[in-house]
Amino acid sequence: MTDPAPRPAAEIACPYCLTSIRFNPAEVFVPGQTGGLIRFDFSRETNRVRLEAIMANAQQRCVDPADGDEHFVPVPYLVNGSPLTIAFVGRSGTGKTNLLGAMLTQLERLALAPFGLTFSAVNQAMHTEARTQLLERMGAGEVPDRTDEAGHSVEFLDALLVQTKSSARPVGFFDVAGEDLLRTDRTMRFLAGVSALVFVIDPVHALRLPQLAREAGQLGPGGGTTGDPTFGAVLDRMPRTEGYIDAPAAVVLAKSDLVRHDPPVDRWLQRPLRAPVDPVELETESRDVYAFVDAHGGGPWLRPVTEVRRCTLHFASATGSAVRDGRYPVGARGQRPVQPLLALFAMCGLLGPQLAEAVGG
Repeated sequence: MTDPAPRPAAEIACPYCLTSIRFNPAEVFVPGQTGGLIRFDFSRETNRVRLEAIMANAQQRCVDPADGDEHFVPVPYLVNGSPLTIAFVGRSGTGKTNLLGAMLTQLERLALAPFGLTFSAVNQAMHTEARTQLLERMGAGEVPDRTDEAGHSVEFLDALLVQTKSSARPVGFFDVAGEDLLRTDRTMRFLAGVSALVFVIDPVHALRLPQLAREAGQLGPGGGTTGDPTFGAVLDRMPRTEGYIDAPAAVVLAKSDLVRHDPPVDRWLQRPLRAPVDPVELETESRDVYAFVDAHGGGPWLRPVTEVRRCTLHFASATGSAVRDGRYPVGARGQRPVQPLLALFAMCGLLGPQLAEAVGG
């Protein structure tokens, strides 16, 4: 990151309150020696190397004009170009949090390094919280707490700085809460700026298969024949061009381990991640997922495919096994959780313009 002080960033939506914000040196704070945050004086630091190190952990104050709530946005999120905002969409209990945790685990293990992508935390404190609540707990076989969606339509979960050989770009991960998404100005503004969408299908609610009956009984009623109401709430509010949503999307049949013995799920879950990205393979998997979901009664959950201009579909499991007695028996071991994210990165141009045109069309 170059000297941020004289570099104005484009106006973006604050990831917490969703109001407009841009980089403002007068509102930058850094950790104090005795704890807390103190205002940073740019005039007292002229060494660029030290300044870059300081800004890596700096935060900018933002105040929500609606209620005066004060909060802080990581400076790297504001000064590295327009963030890539990825919204995870699905009703409570679909496994969105687990899927993100499995993705972050794979990124930390450099799973996408063969594709020329590496990552660092936008804010170490935030990422440490995500690591503690998701990565470490899932690895130990614990079930992460469900996201508290009460009163929140959009929740900022974590952010990383994705780095290619020639550039760096912030990537923000957001949980778009489900069934009662309100048409507020701030939510509409956020959805208008979303870069990509991940629609998470819960097979227990979406599919009519005998091996899912036990889990379905434990979770209670699902979406019936209408699909996930969250999908519709988001799709109905996304901006469109000529009738189609331009933000690319990945539709994920999460918890695919529950149907891992059914073809073609068995074949895809065992397939390793291979570089480079193969558009033909992505198209083949997308067709298999669509056919499998549709054949087993999940047609209403496939609405994003008909309304999003560029969309891929994926089999994935965040944990590799179902919960038994409140735990994952052998710890959470994801199967292909990062493939949907890789497809989105390809469609968003992080892997080059030619691949962006070839994937998801």
